[in-house]
Amino acid sequence: MTESKNYSGWIFGKETDRNWCQMFPNKRKEFFYNPIKQNQTHIQALQNILTSVRSHHFKSLIVFSERCELKKVSFDATNLFILKRNRLEKMMKESIEKSPKVFTVGEIDCIYDKLKRYSGVSEEEKQNHLERIKRYK
Repeated sequence: MTESKNYSGWIFGKETDRNWCQMFPNKRKEFFYNPIKQNQTHIQALQNILTSVRSHHFKSLIVFSERCELKKVSFDATNLFILKRNRLEKMMKESIEKSPKVFTVGEIDCIYDKLKRYSGVSEEEKQNHLERIKRYK
């Protein structure tokens, strides 16, 4: 599961923090919900749907724009990657080269069929989701 953050400035945060900090050159700070926790929620939702997929097959990928600098970002979790967008292609290529095939074509089709029904959410559902996220800030 990938979480993309189009932020600038300096980024500070720990895996256990509820919120992370974005600091701008003028010293102004903005806080945002911990993207690791946000992605963990997304992965848990997928695991609830894709019960036949073993948990170690889920990876958490947090991708920040090149406009920011990851100053003090720390984590210990396995299957978690935090990087800037300009490193994404290289990381994906290396991952593909090192990883054996995990799923058969039939398993991929089954996963696709299970997830497809969740791809056409209404604008109202999207807005409700955004409101729930705002409450966590």
